[in-house]
Amino acid sequence: SLFWRILRPLYFAVAKRDRWHKLIMNHIGCRDHPFPRNVDFMVWITWMQIVLSLLTMSVFVFKTYAQSLPALVCWLDGITGIFLTFHYFVFGVKNEFKADFLLDTGQLVDVFTVPGMMYSLFDSAEDGRGWLSLGFLRLVPALLAYERLSDLGAFGRGGNEIV
Repeated sequence: SLFWRILRPLYFAVAKRDRWHKLIMNHIGCRDHPFPRNVDFMVWITWMQIVLSLLTMSVFVFKTYAQSLPALVCWLDGITGIFLTFHYFVFGVKNEFKADFLLDTGQLVDVFTVPGMMYSLFDSAEDGRGWLSLGFLRLVPALLAYERLSDLGAFGRGGNEIV
């Protein structure tokens, strides 16, 4: 919340500059105009969230059954955490760092899951510590990302009959 209070005025100071405002409107969108003019970046970042959330679920299942953390698993967790932090920031920009966005379901899942993922970059406990996580919660952002892709028109006309 403190971080949010710092970023919100900073966002408005930067968004006043014409070049940054165009970048935000063209590639990210904002609360008044939720769909950017060029949706490719948002589609890419949303697909990455789905893939990495499913990867996190796979890592969660592996860690739960193996009850260990090989170096590759720690590395995958950490890189995924870094991307999801970037994703969180981009959607913070899109929502102008408003507090109601911070309390959204998908964002709360990020708050509970991402710090543990990034911590695994710095502490690769080969002795079995840290195998239990909240990685199963990553299914919620994956579902929300799928719905967001549908809203962005990434599936074309009538391409989202799965849901």
